Amino acid sequence: MNDQITIGGKLIALRKTSELTRADVSRISGLANYYIKQLESDALTPSAFALWKLAEIYQADYTELMKLAGLSVVRSTLQVRTGCEALIQPILMQCLIWQKKCFKTKFFLLM
Repeated sequence: MNDQITIGGKLIALRKTSELTRADVSRISGLANYYIKQLESDALTPSAFALWKLAEIYQADYTELMKLAGLSVVRSTLQVRTGCEALIQPILMQCLIWQKKCFKTKFFLLM
């Protein structure tokens, strides 16, 4: 029996620990619900950007998630931080944290 955890298993454990549903994570992250399901079932290898978003939501170690997914941490981190994301990163992180707290307390932002 193989006891090594996969990226999908880790994502499921993090989501459950955070007491969020896939639908919650989808709303907070902007990632499609079916995409999250495929990541959790190890049907797809996650992108560096998707892992960055999920690490922020779950307050998890991005580097650990990248290694579990078999992705290059240095190269992928540079890809995530390019363009507009690098400019809005501090604001985006605060929004994600705030949204997570709202979902946990069942107060939803109406958009």
